[in-house]
Amino acid sequence: MSGVIEFQARPPAQAVDYLENKVVGGRFSFDWRDVQREEHLVSFVVAKAMTRDILVDIHAGLVEAIKTGKSREQFIQELTPLLQAKGWWGKALATDPATGETRPVQLGSPRRLRTIFETNMRMAHAVGRWDRFMASASTRPFLTYHHTPREHPRLEHLAWDGITLPIGHQFWKTHFTPNGFGCMCFITSERAGAAVTSEEELGRVGAYDTRTWTNKRTGETREVPEGVDPGFDYNVGEARLASFVPPASPERQRPYVQGERMPRALPNVRQARSLPTGVRLRPDLGGAEPQAVFEAFSKALGKGEGEVFTDAAQVPVVVGRRMFERHTAAGASVAAKEHLAGRAAYAEILAATLKDPDEIWHSIQSRSDGTSVFVRNYVSWIKSPDGREAFVVSFHEREGVWWGATAYPPGNRGKAKDQRTQTDVGFRVGALVYARK
Repeated sequence: MSGVIEFQARPPAQAVDYLENKVVGGRFSFDWRDVQREEHLVSFVVAKAMTRDILVDIHAGLVEAIKTGKSREQFIQELTPLLQAKGWWGKALATDPATGETRPVQLGSPRRLRTIFETNMRMAHAVGRWDRFMASASTRPFLTYHHTPREHPRLEHLAWDGITLPIGHQFWKTHFTPNGFGCMCFITSERAGAAVTSEEELGRVGAYDTRTWTNKRTGETREVPEGVDPGFDYNVGEARLASFVPPASPERQRPYVQGERMPRALPNVRQARSLPTGVRLRPDLGGAEPQAVFEAFSKALGKGEGEVFTDAAQVPVVVGRRMFERHTAAGASVAAKEHLAGRAAYAEILAATLKDPDEIWHSIQSRSDGTSVFVRNYVSWIKSPDGREAFVVSFHEREGVWWGATAYPPGNRGKAKDQRTQTDVGFRVGALVYARK
């Protein structure tokens, strides 16, 4: 049996949904280590693909391939001229948004497209397989690991060949295939009565051996199983099912937010943190005009009128005075925002929200005229001296650019529950594309 067979059969609906429903352009990734494990459930990213149009082309090619059964070679052949025409091909100088370093990097190439195709297809099919295994667990309660013969096998994967364990065993939480770039191992389900691998044998083949891995991009350190590439050390199918677990009680959502929330169960609200160093409440701005409020916001952020700020998810957004003004759907400013005096004092805290958010939510929202707009909400919980702790900064997408739309603290001052409720209902909607570690 070969792991390649899965690409030739009709894909499970869950595999197609996993790939098709990802948010494209919700976040970017300069380095593969920028986005890890469960973060891939929601966001479609490709390292060094730092514009939405490139991601859209690659994503569309993958979705068409999995739906129609196109081969890897067809995918590469059809996508290559599109990427070349847009300049995303070969080696080029690029600036790392995390470090500011400009250096030569590899953009598109046949080898990269091969890796992109194989990795995304295998992860999508893993979602479909896990769903099928769970559905048939009452009659086929065991899973078996199979190593696909290769000229240069990974010795750990070879050692795991034939391991048979209950579907709920902890081994499958970290070793469900694929277990790395280029891994062609696969899993099958077994009927009741199958010979189960003993704990002694699992120890002998190193099933529980781990190594400490530090993500030099984020500073995160965790234990990763020996033989499993970092980023593959989780069960993507199990993680996706967990993200669909409904909340204890029905959630209210604004009627003009299109689609379901992802994850469906709203993540717990974080404990509000202290004011960041150098950030303060500015009651002196209470009666100020939009320009003065933006100047305070701008100074704290380090970006001026019309300048581009690259956010925590490596997405560029444009800031400006209009964030504190009322404006038309076309983007024209008409006057100061209502209640500006009540939000002006939080200018520096709002800048801190954009600079280091607790969450970033990406959604499509309907306008009263029947059109739709992409909305990007930055949410943070920061303790303000006057009793506020929920803060939001919003951007709307227009002609491929994210423009600042508004920034303010939701809910009633001094009433933390109301602030959090208003934030949940109004701004923690759509897809969660970034969560602060």
